[in-house]
Amino acid sequence: MSSSQDMVEVLGGLSREDREWILARLSAGAKANLLQMAERTPGGESPEQTLDGLEPARVAGALLDEPSWVIAMILKVRSWSWENAVSGALPPMLRLELGRLRGSLPPVSTAMRQLLIRTLQHRLLAGERNSERFEDLLDRAQTPETAA
Repeated sequence: MSSSQDMVEVLGGLSREDREWILARLSAGAKANLLQMAERTPGGESPEQTLDGLEPARVAGALLDEPSWVIAMILKVRSWSWENAVSGALPPMLRLELGRLRGSLPPVSTAMRQLLIRTLQHRLLAGERNSERFEDLLDRAQTPETAA
């Protein structure tokens, strides 16, 4: 392969299982770099499509300890293929709270949507194995508006 772009294109052409197998064997830094390149790559799966193809149990496990407002915002980004399964795996009181929150939250802005997708992607695909919560990652994230 002649470039990083070539690697991203090859990975994009693989099955989800093969992509996950390869990503699981990369260092955290290599994964993060590759995922950043993939976000900028035209064609192939978008970050949202990649996240939408994940196993519901994996997503539920990543969101279980998050505050209800974070989960509600993620679910409000779009209609996810795993949404019902993830919601069903959550405790009943949390499901009730999510129902209330989702109805009262404002529409997700483009900047917030991108931040949520990028952070969820980092959490689920870049091998985050620590106890850092999504909320903490969001606190540290820089949006184009805050990076200036």
